[in-house]
Amino acid sequence: MDFAATFAISALIRYSRIKSDSAIAAVLSVFFGFGIMLLTEIQHSGAGNQSGLDKFLFGQAAAMVWSDVYTMAAISVVLIGICILFFKEFKLLSFDPGFARGLGFPVGLLDKLLMLLIVILTGMLVAGGCSIVGCFLVLRKMAMIGDAISHAVLPGIVIAFLISGSRDSVWMMFGAAALGLLTVYLIQLFQQGGLQSDAAIGVVFTTLFAIGVLLVSVFASNVHLDMDHVLYGEIAYMPWNTLEIAGVDVGPRAVWTTGMMFLINMLVVWGFFKQFKITSFDPALAASLGIPVVFFHYLLMSLVSLTTVASFESVGAILVVGMLVVPPLTAYLLTEKLSHMIVYSVGFGAISSVAGFYTASMLDASIAACMLCVSGVLLLIAFLFSPSHGVVWQKWLQQRGMVGEERH
Repeated sequence: MDFAATFAISALIRYSRIKSDSAIAAVLSVFFGFGIMLLTEIQHSGAGNQSGLDKFLFGQAAAMVWSDVYTMAAISVVLIGICILFFKEFKLLSFDPGFARGLGFPVGLLDKLLMLLIVILTGMLVAGGCSIVGCFLVLRKMAMIGDAISHAVLPGIVIAFLISGSRDSVWMMFGAAALGLLTVYLIQLFQQGGLQSDAAIGVVFTTLFAIGVLLVSVFASNVHLDMDHVLYGEIAYMPWNTLEIAGVDVGPRAVWTTGMMFLINMLVVWGFFKQFKITSFDPALAASLGIPVVFFHYLLMSLVSLTTVASFESVGAILVVGMLVVPPLTAYLLTEKLSHMIVYSVGFGAISSVAGFYTASMLDASIAACMLCVSGVLLLIAFLFSPSHGVVWQKWLQQRGMVGEERH
């Protein structure tokens, strides 16, 4: 598998316009998702256990036009409206299908509709929020920043528990968000000190992740912090993790957190689209035009950090890097226009969510991992058959041109 990953990275770099950091991030996330899917299959078969998975992870050493905005907003409103309209029916169906069947509910149909709506809505919101900022990370050659944040938030989660004494996900999110912003600041600080971007990212995220593991082993070894939920996420459990406002149950918490982050990303990027575009392609030109380059850099990194944290409950901290990189890279191979790249990326993320859910249902595997595997398949198809940058397509055009020249 090491050879396969190396070959995949080399092929993406050599035969497409994908940069090295983006290729590494894409292959890393897709292969990791594939590995998690296989590990869950092994666990279900009885040949493995959770300790083996923990050992694998930690070791054992102790811009868009108005029409695009309207379309995505309308789809989100419709899906949220359906969830709210049928929330009592879905809730009754989830907790007591027999009683719901006795009341005349079409249990099979409603059950499928419930899961489909939750996966589509959450998948669109996660992919949308990640893709909007992920497109700029790809263009800035900072694709690995999402991976750094996803690893570095572990000490924030532990510190939040130690301070609050609670395992409530709100405190966990605050702690993770704070460490995410600290990660971005430290990376930028090391870069200003002379380190290369990749070296700064590697130093910061490995150090903070090690600190997190140390804090868990020393201060929270007897406390279950639901690390699997943070690392992998689990969409299947979202309907039961609901949000209450003034005693009123308003629906799944993950839908609201990812939806809020998607809306914030969309509004911020739409409001400052020109500034983000110029600072991504030509920072020197942006500075000469009076655009505060450093401010927009930290604004983008803050959005990335908060988006990563908001996506924990659905795709997990480690696998979120795939949603930040793979759909934008797929769109990057299909279009030359940034606004189209963002829209395509959101669409590919939604397709990956739906197809990944049904793949996981058939294989009884991790939903988030299957989502990333589907994203990887879409990236492979674009890499091979993209009309503008596809390897196979370009070879076919070259052969066709040679045949045409011979005829003339």
